[in-house]
Amino acid sequence: HILGLLDRPSSGDYFFRGQNVGHMPDDDLSSLRNLAMGFVFQSFYLIPYATALDNVLLYASATRGFKSGGYNDYQPTNPVFNPEFIWSYEAGVKSDLVDGKLRLNASAFYYDYSDLQVTTFFNSLTLVANAAQATVKGVDFEMVAQPKKAVTLGTSVSLLDAEYDTFAAPYGVCSPLVLADATCAGRTAGQVRLINAAGNRLNNAPKIKGNAFIENRHDMGNYGTLTMFGQVSYTDKIFFNAANDPNASQKSYTLVDA
Repeated sequence: HILGLLDRPSSGDYFFRGQNVGHMPDDDLSSLRNLAMGFVFQSFYLIPYATALDNVLLYASATRGFKSGGYNDYQPTNPVFNPEFIWSYEAGVKSDLVDGKLRLNASAFYYDYSDLQVTTFFNSLTLVANAAQATVKGVDFEMVAQPKKAVTLGTSVSLLDAEYDTFAAPYGVCSPLVLADATCAGRTAGQVRLINAAGNRLNNAPKIKGNAFIENRHDMGNYGTLTMFGQVSYTDKIFFNAANDPNASQKSYTLVDA
């Protein structure tokens, strides 16, 4: 993303801190495409005004991207998985305040996936399958402060809502023990078992994640600098498969290190 202030006068030219970065007519947003490097993203950056403060940055972006498809090489029939597509929308603010002693950043994002590629397991082998649709939305917050020259402290928090909208997820095989289950309806023993993962959380997607730290530096003169650092971090519960099976999950945990 372009994390800079774009000031647009009436001429249609866009400027970042006095530098001309491109021209965009009123009826054509596409000329701001590809201002970010990358081969699989096509971006539209919508920042029609600057803020009154030099050290505060507002930004917004809409990005279209894809991940190529492929084959499952370890499967006897080499089943194909399709390309994955995403529309990514993000808006936020970045700021350095109090003469650089306080940094506050915040953003909100919304990801709309089509044919999301999901790794599943089948007959002890990994299999990449496509979820029909998935939606991810959330907010990030970050604060770093330096109340004294030798002291730095900070915290960050991420809130995430990531769900499959529609996904008939492969989940093992229809063994005689589960053949009567709805997930094996119309299937025979040995065939792939399918579960309806709509509304389930995405793999490895904690609802809450955050950390806080403090660093203290002490000048030791000719002996260098003594740095003391402490941090605590928290990660909410995650699931390792689309079925959200409690037996394939990681409970929330807190880490303390120094």
